Amino acid sequence: MASCLSALQKGEQQFSGHAGAELAAVLDCGGCQDIYDPENMAKKMSRLRAEGVHTVALTGCVKPDCVCWERIIGVLSAEGLQILSKESI
Repeated sequence: MASCLSALQKGEQQFSGHAGAELAAVLDCGGCQDIYDPENMAKKMSRLRAEGVHTVALTGCVKPDCVCWERIIGVLSAEGLQILSKESI
């Protein structure tokens, strides 16, 4: 996560064009398959929206080949959050 936070501070890599972005939270997906809790994830995303967050950056640990990718993208989209990832920039 250190390299992602450094890139955010500098407005580099996947955060290019987002200089001055503010870090509001650092969350993990809660694990994969049996550990994944969609209700908990939805609750976290609703809280972010309530706090005024409108964009979420998916860092290197969440990749399109992750078995939970579609679930995570679905929850973020359902909350109306803009999604930044290396694949979407």
